[in-house]
Amino acid sequence: SFEGPVMRPEATPSRMEAVMLSEAFERMESSVRQQVGGQDPALLAREAAMAGHSDSVLNVIEPEFYVLDVIMGELVKQTRVGCVERGDTLEKCRAKVVDMFATTSLTLQNMALFVEQEKEINKGLRSEIDPLEKEKSEALKRVAELEEEVASLKIREKELVVDLEQAQKKANKKEERTVVNVKIEREEQMIEQIREADEINGVLFSKNQVLEGSNKQIQARVDVLQTQVAELESRVRRDAESLEYLGEMVARYKVRVAWLRAIAFVRRQARSTKDEGTQDGLGVDSNATHVAEQLRGLEAIVGAGGG
Repeated sequence: SFEGPVMRPEATPSRMEAVMLSEAFERMESSVRQQVGGQDPALLAREAAMAGHSDSVLNVIEPEFYVLDVIMGELVKQTRVGCVERGDTLEKCRAKVVDMFATTSLTLQNMALFVEQEKEINKGLRSEIDPLEKEKSEALKRVAELEEEVASLKIREKELVVDLEQAQKKANKKEERTVVNVKIEREEQMIEQIREADEINGVLFSKNQVLEGSNKQIQARVDVLQTQVAELESRVRRDAESLEYLGEMVARYKVRVAWLRAIAFVRRQARSTKDEGTQDGLGVDSNATHVAEQLRGLEAIVGAGGG
């Protein structure tokens, strides 16, 4: 794509201006070194940072950074004359460096403030630690005194152990005389204990036999009861079968009664239409009487079965 012409200044910075800027930079650097006693500011700042003196780091770096800012500003101006874009880019870099230095400076100031606060806290702690250290020294002195007392007590303990051993030897000689009597007494006590144990074993044996007899009787009763239970179960099954059979018979009788009642009703209706003096009429009466007797008999049987 076509781009239009870029307008640039006609005046181009000469080499002499660059040389003058370099000489000015060296003079300013020399002045900063003189302020710190002729030493390298960067080395002093690094040593102060390693020692944790953030305020000293700021005091050394700020003059050095001021020189760099001035030189970079002039360098931006000279570069922008030849190329505006290059000069703008360099200005952005300079501004970014300045911003980063400001952030770093603020961080170091906060760190310095924090260090000062810590120093104040340490002073307060030191005022509390000093009495504790004094108490510690006194306690150590008391411990040394107690150790001396313990050493003297151990010596006294050894002497008492020697006296105790001698007294024990004398007591052993007296005990040797009574050892035989003590053995005899112990043997008699053991014999008595064995006799008592035999008597207890006899009593326990007899009780055990009684318990075994009782267990046998109980087992026999259990067997009888189990037999009776089996018989009762068989009876219950037979009774259940009988009840089931009776229930079927009752149902059948009820059905027959219902049919007979229906037949009797039909015949009574038919008899009312016949002539009572005819042979057919007499036959109907006799049949009705027979049916009625059968009905009464069936009802009696059904009632007995239901009861």
